[in-house]
Amino acid sequence: MVEQARRVSRQLSDDMQLRVVSGPNRYQAATDKPVCYVPVIGSVPFGFLWYCDDDDAAHYLQQASGGLAAAQASVGWAAVLLEAREAGLKPSEAVLVWAAKIDAVRLGKVIGSTPQVSTLAELKALAANS
Repeated sequence: MVEQARRVSRQLSDDMQLRVVSGPNRYQAATDKPVCYVPVIGSVPFGFLWYCDDDDAAHYLQQASGGLAAAQASVGWAAVLLEAREAGLKPSEAVLVWAAKIDAVRLGKVIGSTPQVSTLAELKALAANS
């Protein structure tokens, strides 16, 4: 019995072409420069929203003592910051203007002034020990 050559589809025999696909346009989540921050308070202290315009960075940092409510708020704040970014706001505008208008039980409320710390690591230590 003679075997006939099988035709192989070109899609199966050509090298796979991998392309990098970017995600949403977000603020940077880290910086080596000083950061300004505001506390986010809900039923308990949830954490901090921080920003650094120089590095186009802003993020929500959960406070250790905030528990489940603070962890759940991180999803909401990520969405708020993404929306602000897509609206073309600088990180400081996103935190001080946009986020300050939000008063949601699940997200907490931005309160107070904007202290500055010398590094993001310093703020992370503050959040871990609060």
